[in-house]
Amino acid sequence: MRLCIPTQDDAGLAARISGHFGSAPWFTIVESESGVTHSVPNREHAHRPGTCDAAGSISKLKVDAVVASGLGRRAFQSIRAAGIPVYLTQSASVGEAIQEFNMDILMPLLEEQACSGGQGRGCHH
Repeated sequence: MRLCIPTQDDAGLAARISGHFGSAPWFTIVESESGVTHSVPNREHAHRPGTCDAAGSISKLKVDAVVASGLGRRAFQSIRAAGIPVYLTQSASVGEAIQEFNMDILMPLLEEQACSGGQGRGCHH
């Protein structure tokens, strides 16, 4: 499965997971079975809260799912409307999150768990 994980850096499996999808400087793309990664810059990482085009940001990446530790409600709705599931992780690195994904212990993110205040305001992660 091809996963998109928002990250703070482009260090492959060692990349640190970003606290918010839309403001992550990088998207690390991972083939979950092989662990092969590549990183792409998030061109919208400096957007104003609530204005991120999350589905548009990842549509060209042809991912099967997003694994994140947090994202805004609008981004969540946009990604889900594109038919892409979102899984919640509390892992610090991409490698740890992939392990959890492959062990089938990550839970789907629910809309009520998405942030509503932007850039940390109102978030519970």
